[in-house]
Amino acid sequence: MAETIAKLQAQLATLKKEVEQNKKAFKQLQAEQLFSEKVLYSLPGMFYLYDENGNLIRWNKNHETLTGFTAAELPKRKILDWFAGEDKKRIATEINEVFKTGNRREVEADVIVKSGQKIPFYITGVRMIVDGKIYILGMGIDITEQKKIEEKLRKSEEKYRTIFENAVEGIYQTTPDGQFISANPAMANILGYASPDELTRSIKNISNELYVSKTDRDEFIRLISESKTVSGFEVEFYKKDRSRIWV
Repeated sequence: MAETIAKLQAQLATLKKEVEQNKKAFKQLQAEQLFSEKVLYSLPGMFYLYDENGNLIRWNKNHETLTGFTAAELPKRKILDWFAGEDKKRIATEINEVFKTGNRREVEADVIVKSGQKIPFYITGVRMIVDGKIYILGMGIDITEQKKIEEKLRKSEEKYRTIFENAVEGIYQTTPDGQFISANPAMANILGYASPDELTRSIKNISNELYVSKTDRDEFIRLISESKTVSGFEVEFYKKDRSRIWV
């Protein structure tokens, strides 16, 4: 009898130990899950995890916020439902590449949100294999503001180029050591060249080939270095035919 009781006590002790270990493992699992949720929540863009059939398996709150779809609606959308036209074809190719090679891919494409609006996104994707199943996970970042800045810059450059090309005054850029970077048509015409391209290709060093007096170039560089801008500075240049002109 005593021996039986001892065995039961030993079994109970072992069971208690296993229960404590399971509790500890469960708490650790809960902590890891909480950590994962916090990481996903902190991401600046929308996180997504799709299976190889294009089904959305997991996402973060930003995915709902940025697209306008609820947690109940998102799983009903396939991975290519977010795109249209050429973007859809291009994204399909990129997805196949990720599943096939496992290589990380990065693309820009318009994402169609719930309102029907197309929003430019920077999108990433990488393959992940879990328990023999293949997934693609990544993140999408709204780049609307970046695109607006790029468009403003493009328009600004276009405006500058128009002014540069059509100005009646000669405009040119050079490096500090005297090599032409650019010149406008008026500058080429003033110096007797048929085009800006001919001017910039013909003169390799403006100190020796354009300035009549090299000391004028040195003085100009000194003034620019000191004041950043120079006005009213008169200098004598050689034209293409080696005649001289004051500018």
